[in-house]
Amino acid sequence: MANVLDPPLIEGDIPLFKIALPDLQTGPIIAASPHSGQAFPSSLQPLLAVSESDIRQQMEDIYVDQLFESMQDLEIPFITSNITRAYVDLNRASDELDPEIITGELPSNTNTQSTRVQAGHGVIPRRLNNGKNIYKNQLPVEAVIQRIENCHRPYHAAVTELIHRTQKRFGKCILIDCHSMASCYSDVEISADIVLGDNFGTSCDLATIQTLFQLFEEAGFKVARNEPFAGGYTTQHYANPEKGVQVLQIEINRRLYIEGETLHKSEQFSKLQTQIKQILQQLTTIL
Repeated sequence: MANVLDPPLIEGDIPLFKIALPDLQTGPIIAASPHSGQAFPSSLQPLLAVSESDIRQQMEDIYVDQLFESMQDLEIPFITSNITRAYVDLNRASDELDPEIITGELPSNTNTQSTRVQAGHGVIPRRLNNGKNIYKNQLPVEAVIQRIENCHRPYHAAVTELIHRTQKRFGKCILIDCHSMASCYSDVEISADIVLGDNFGTSCDLATIQTLFQLFEEAGFKVARNEPFAGGYTTQHYANPEKGVQVLQIEINRRLYIEGETLHKSEQFSKLQTQIKQILQQLTTIL
């Protein structure tokens, strides 16, 4: 029987995800980064109407997996995607299918009316944040379903297993979903350095998010809660505080570690890495 924590290979050579598993997990925290994948499967490239650079700048949580790589030192299991978000968005529900980008009959249980689908950001994204179409043409529904089966389901099976193992060992689980954000959203500049999302108080105990909020503030960051990002599919789907599973999302403003509109790390990258490690270390001692 296959181990769900072993990543399947996409198109024969790209591991879907990677998991940093500690030899001994010592606390209830696990972490995920569903949007840090940089790999572009060979079948994807001829279909694109935009450049890989455009996709990375507009969609990728650039270097977030590296910003949080201290998870391994802190004995926190950390799962990160290897596949570009343009191929399949792992922070969407598998039924969030966009009829504008898919040709053929959609499954009967498809959710075509979600806010994310309407914005062009379904499980197979239709457009970039700047409004440009990602694909030259519509995709066959069979190819879309195959992507979901090969990528979305195995990734979330692994996340589910990490939650199950953690809850079994510690009686609870706190999943931190790690993301980055552009400095502007809907043409409005984001003043916050860090946005913590708890789905408007439903995905995480108040004490947990207040603790993390305070740790970031004490480290000198300007912190916001739920505005403009309250959490995506991961936060909404897995959270069940009453049964011991909390989920919170961290969005880091890319101006803290990226040079302008480039894909290059700034001189502040290493400092931010260290600050994140210190904050997480404090969090593990409290929780």
